[in-house]
Amino acid sequence: MSVKKFGAIGDGVTNDTDAFQAALNYSSNKKKLILPKGIYVIDYLTFPKNVKLEGEKGSMIVASEKTYSRFISLSGKNIEIRNVKISGENRRSIALSIVSGSQNVIVDSCTISNINSTEPETTAGIKVEGNTKDVFMRNNTIDGIGNTPNGKVGDNSGASRGIWIGKESTEVEPENIIIDKNVIRNIQTREDGDGISVQGWSGNVHVIIMNNFFEFCSKRAIKIMSPGVLVKSNRIMNYYTHASDYEKVMYSFISIYASDVIVEENQLLGGNAYHGIDIGTDLIKTPKRIKVKNNVIVFSENGIKTFLGGIVLYTNAEEVYLSGNTIKNSNNGINLQKQIIGCIITSNYITNVSERGIIISNVEYKNISDVEILNNYIYSMKEAILLQAGESVVKGNSGRTSSNDWSFISISGTAEALLQDNIRIFN
Repeated sequence: MSVKKFGAIGDGVTNDTDAFQAALNYSSNKKKLILPKGIYVIDYLTFPKNVKLEGEKGSMIVASEKTYSRFISLSGKNIEIRNVKISGENRRSIALSIVSGSQNVIVDSCTISNINSTEPETTAGIKVEGNTKDVFMRNNTIDGIGNTPNGKVGDNSGASRGIWIGKESTEVEPENIIIDKNVIRNIQTREDGDGISVQGWSGNVHVIIMNNFFEFCSKRAIKIMSPGVLVKSNRIMNYYTHASDYEKVMYSFISIYASDVIVEENQLLGGNAYHGIDIGTDLIKTPKRIKVKNNVIVFSENGIKTFLGGIVLYTNAEEVYLSGNTIKNSNNGINLQKQIIGCIITSNYITNVSERGIIISNVEYKNISDVEILNNYIYSMKEAILLQAGESVVKGNSGRTSSNDWSFISISGTAEALLQDNIRIFN
């Protein structure tokens, strides 16, 4: 069936809201609904259960001149929307809302653009609420999510998201949310503009973020604030390079602010940032069981160095595993700043860092224990490893410092370390 059979015109002028909604309502539990070539001006739409909409080449849904917060809501079970272009015309805050209670929802090969708000609310290309299950977002392009009242701190004012997984009120955690092979670009709120954000729950959210491409995400590409997320094989390009002003570079490629998170095999490339991957925030109490494995983090050789390092642990944490990562062109490679219980740093390749390859830096925290620094290769301008607090086993590391003026390993402050089989290859 075609939406035009219900009176939709698609001429870019006529308001097609009533006709389009009638087509959606009629097609529930029936045939697939086709969106023919044309520009369909819409106030807002709600997809009921058992609806499949597929756009033909040259078809587009655009926002009317009226102002609404949400544009298109998917509400129910067994909903598919494919090959549809959606433009908010900078008059909608959220393009697609997958509302609480929805199940088996597919958003595939759609283009979402021009989302903006002048109100103090978070904008998003796609919003997935809690109590949802089996939601698949694949092969979509999300381009141009902004927020006019920017420069303000907090998620409810000046924040923008490409894809936002977050609760509306008290709904339970989502289950089986897959974000795969999407392109997310131009998320333009410097204070809080994230490509993908997962937040709002203390229980496991069952979210997989994989094979996506990010560019021009002004604060972060990915922020995780709820446990149970896998971030794998994404490619993040950073074009923000500046010689002296940290406010004009990315804050972080990936932020991990929750327990039971795995970040592996991602490529974080170019530009300058405060850090590549940061772990921990004072908003979340002692994250645990975090794995950061086999990622490539390469900053630009131009402009300011990272403020704190390639991988930085900001807060008290337990059971952190950092393995097989490549870090290049940073100031510090791996920087542990606070109380750590159980951390393994192994087989990382850290080169061309202007300070230290690995540093445990906060002498105020003495309860640092069960830290193992094993089999890393480090080339740094100063010490390869600097320990200022806690207890560590440092074994089998190799590499070089810039000159004989710097020791390969330095121990100071309250630190204690067992050193075994570490090799300074040459000066």
